[in-house]
Amino acid sequence: MVNEEKLNILVEEFRNGSEEALNTLCKMFLPVIQWHSEQIWHKIENQTEFECRCLLKIKKALANFDRRKGSFRSLVTNIIMREKYDFLARRKRKLSGVVSLDEHLTDHEGNQAYLEVVDVLADVETITLSNQGLMEKVALLAKGDPRRLAILKAWSEGETNDLQLAKELACSFPETSENGHRKFIQRFRIECQKRLANVI
Repeated sequence: MVNEEKLNILVEEFRNGSEEALNTLCKMFLPVIQWHSEQIWHKIENQTEFECRCLLKIKKALANFDRRKGSFRSLVTNIIMREKYDFLARRKRKLSGVVSLDEHLTDHEGNQAYLEVVDVLADVETITLSNQGLMEKVALLAKGDPRRLAILKAWSEGETNDLQLAKELACSFPETSENGHRKFIQRFRIECQKRLANVI
């Protein structure tokens, strides 16, 4: 982050007509503006308009800034926060076209339309049985070994880095070294591949 003295020099350069100083100042504070913009993206219709208004207000503040009255960084932060609250108060996203599922719907010709909503919980039994079958296969591969079970769980969650997995195993099973865990993972992978190849 740039210190206050550097900011004050850039402000003075801008007052003397330097567009380069303005660009530098905008580049410094743009990530802060964008961060605030991302915080309210779901509440406003136009993030770009919010960001542009902040930059314009900062440019206006540059012309009136007096270093004896406080720091420029605090001034900019206050400008962004004021603009954020003002923007939220005046330009909130207006939800249009929101329809209740309890109301009768009509199409553009006035005919009654029906909205079919897919019940995502309808097939819970099939998913549960599928998961149960998967857990049985995992239990067969693990053979009651908690280390094998931990490896299979990590693999099912997408962990493919043997080094990282060996570090995690070393924390859970400290009686074996990290290197020993890594070798065990490699042997277990080969064993699983052979057993699954025989099934297919």
